[in-house]
Order: sequence, then structure tokens, then C-alpha cells
Amino acid sequence: MAFAIDRFYSPAPYTIVVPDGRVWGEFGAAIAPDNKLLWDVSIFPPFVPDEHPVFRQTRLTPAVFVDETVALLTFCASGMYYHWMFDVLSRFDLLARSGIAVDRFIVNGVRSAFQLETLAALGIPQDKLIHCHADFHLQAKRLVVPVAAAIEWGPHQWQIRYLREELLTRNGIAPSPGWERIYIGRARASHRRVTNEEQVCDVLRVRGFRCIELEDYTVAQQAAILASARFVVAAHGSGLTNLLFCQPGTKVVELFPSNFPVYVYWLLCNHLDLDYYHLFAEGERAADKLDPKHGYDDMFVNPGKLATVLDRIGSGA
Repeated sequence: MAFAIDRFYSPAPYTIVVPDGRVWGEFGAAIAPDNKLLWDVSIFPPFVPDEHPVFRQTRLTPAVFVDETVALLTFCASGMYYHWMFDVLSRFDLLARSGIAVDRFIVNGVRSAFQLETLAALGIPQDKLIHCHADFHLQAKRLVVPVAAAIEWGPHQWQIRYLREELLTRNGIAPSPGWERIYIGRARASHRRVTNEEQVCDVLRVRGFRCIELEDYTVAQQAAILASARFVVAAHGSGLTNLLFCQPGTKVVELFPSNFPVYVYWLLCNHLDLDYYHLFAEGERAADKLDPKHGYDDMFVNPGKLATVLDRIGSGA
């Protein structure tokens, strides 16, 4: 199987100002003064506007008014590393390019060290953050809403350039020896684990790979590791977000559950001129290209097939 997209449509990002705009709920849904939901920045599973939870409320808690210009940077999956980077953090670039002076920023789900570290790297102090919660309902004098296409569109060139500049270049991170070949493990993940990971690492170690878990490193350290890598093997998951820090020509082998191929990291590799390959785990594949029901399945990676793929693409021994 090979991914193929003849032309990739990338909706243009934009920033709007909504006088007296409101933000409601734990995930920060944007509401215009005429009570209409701004779906572009309020998407929510199952990604059907009419089924958004705001429409299931009999009444909303009274809105708290703030006489400020407030920027909205919420997202339904902001706690996931990939979505935090591309669907939240990159929108600070849109705000900067808009030239609009902002007093504070509305965010949701900011609990993890990687979120606090990357906000600090962008120069966003914590006292400028407004955190959403279940009973949240705020009305701003001016609500500034940076909008970037999300979920089905994949990463965009402008997002990649911005994140590399802010988290790689500005930190002075450069390739360093010892990280040329890495395997990114998922032993601590709640799903999509490699059930025979030790066998996989045995295949990789004899070919000069280091088996690591990115949870052991800060975002800056992860950026340095991936900037140094020339060969990356990993199961599909948020850790591959860090491919955005790789150098052109880096080889990538992505491991998929047997019936759940996803193009997002293939697309990221195309943007960055990385040399991309993939391998399916053992199991019966769906007749069509994708079976979402099995997207979180753990996987058994055939060691022999992995060795064959590595040798064919020049991993050496």
C-alpha cells in the first residue's frame, strides 16, 4: 500500500475579531453575539456541527464580561501532543501576524509539562492564560479568533516553519552525535502499543539504533534528538509529531496497526523532504483503506518483516 494525494487542498488560515464574542464550556466553544456557534474553532467529536454539546444545554450559565481583548486558543484535543502543537500552538503565529494587541489568552486542557514548556518558549506567561472549565462562560469586549484548518487537513507548511523557528532555531538546537538512529517506544502509552517491543528493539539494536521513550525528555531535548536523527522507527502516535524537527533526507519507518493507516505523518515527511516508509503490523486488514474502529489497537510487529524493510532501505547492520 502507498499513500498518494495528487493535489493537497490547504484551506487558508485567518484571524477574525468578534466584538462581544463569548466562549462557553470546558473545550471553549466560540459563540457570536447573534448566538451562532463559530464551528471553525469549536469542532467537537463526532465533528458534526448540529451535535455539538452546546446545543444540548437547556440554558447556559450567565456569561462573565471582561473589558479586554482576549484571544481564543482552545481545541477539543488540546491535551494530545500533536494537536497541541499544530492546532493550538501554531495559532500564536496567526495572532502575531494579525498585529492585534491581546490582553489574555483562553486555553483549555493545559495540564501537562509539554504544554507549559512550549508556552514559555513562545514567551506566553501563565498569568496571561484564562483556563476553560465545565461551567465556563465568558464574554470579551473583543474576542480575537485565529482559525487554522484542523483534524482532516493534516499539518501545513506555515505551521511547520513557525514551530521549527520557535522551538528549534530560536533555542539554538543543532544536531549532535549519538542520536543518528532511534526507535520511539510506546510502552507507557494507553493504546497502540507494540506488544513485542523487546523483539523489535533486538532487531534495531544490532543495526545501531537506540530505543527510547520520549516521555523521558523535555520538548527541547526531543527537538534536539530528532534534529540529530538520520533514521527514525516508531509506531503511529503523537511522538512522531517531533519529525517536524528532522533534517531533510532523514529516513522514517512508521508502524501501523494492521487496518489503520493514517496519512498525517507521511504528509509531514513530504513537507520536510524526509524519506518515508511504513510497515503494517500482523493482522487482517480491512477491505478498504481504513477501519477507524481499530485505530487504537495494540500491534504485533513481525521482526523478520521489519528486518527486511530496514535492510532494503539501507539501515545497515
